[in-house]
Amino acid sequence: YVENPDDCEVVQQRRSRHCRMCGTTRTSPAIRRMIIFVIVYSNTELHDDGPSWTAIDALYFSTATMSTVGYGDLSPGSDTTRCFTILMIFFGIIVIFPRMAWVVCLFSDPITSRLRALLEWFFPQHEVDIDGNGEADYKIPRHPIVYY
Repeated sequence: YVENPDDCEVVQQRRSRHCRMCGTTRTSPAIRRMIIFVIVYSNTELHDDGPSWTAIDALYFSTATMSTVGYGDLSPGSDTTRCFTILMIFFGIIVIFPRMAWVVCLFSDPITSRLRALLEWFFPQHEVDIDGNGEADYKIPRHPIVYY
């Protein structure tokens, strides 16, 4: 039994991105999947005029498709890669969007909390004691023009 799980050597080894035995660095699962998508599309898809997709074309198509932008200038040509693309879209929605939302929150939360503090400082809400016990039971909402 380990009191602090962070002290466990196995946990620390799992958190490490560097393999001590072979000296390689692990990549994130999202990057590995993106590499798989690029390999699949660059080896199986052809342009309308004949040559196969380059790695840049495959990366561009995978990124545009997983972000659900889908410009339409490149499209899968066979039924197999169309089915693969459908699975890739679901992967993008299920895995990529939550991570992107987390990254956006990292940047927007400090700004939002600072702006809310400024709003409260410039336009404080008025508190109302409804039952007369000396504690505020309700805050009167700000005017919509001030709030929004």
